Amino acid sequence: VNVKANDVSDGTEDGEYILQVMKAGSADTTMHIKPSEIVFNEDGADRDFRVESNNQGNMLFVDGGNDIVSIVGGGSHQVGGFANALQIEGTTGSTSSMSITTNTAGSSPPYIQFGKSRGSSVGSNTIVQSGDDLGIITFSGADGTNRDTNGAMIRVAVDGTPGENDMPSRMM
Repeated sequence: VNVKANDVSDGTEDGEYILQVMKAGSADTTMHIKPSEIVFNEDGADRDFRVESNNQGNMLFVDGGNDIVSIVGGGSHQVGGFANALQIEGTTGSTSSMSITTNTAGSSPPYIQFGKSRGSSVGSNTIVQSGDDLGIITFSGADGTNRDTNGAMIRVAVDGTPGENDMPSRMM
């Protein structure tokens, strides 16, 4: 455990708390509390993180080795051929569902938004091209072996040449 006083000037004090854990002969930073953020697994060790609730041992589970966040399920599972980065898996409708609610006196609804860019970095706005998929919703069921078989899908693709504030598209 390391505690540092980075700035001891009156009125501008800053400090850090660093928790390291020894694994296989190497000390890895497990938790680092900084003045502006809290970081878990800063050194990128294959270390999982979980939060328990009253009835769930894995209410929130971060699979460090597979880069997956799971709510309720606590594991990494494939659906539709993907091990999705965010997974919700439970044993009832309420433990395996998600809700989005907007409470307003106006007409603003809740949104689920898909975004697509041809860029290769986070935050890129490289223009898409005709034929590019903008978003896909798949419906998959367990076939006795896995949940990779899609029963149906809704797909939206670019259908023409896009331009500024113009996105010709079709829904299939």
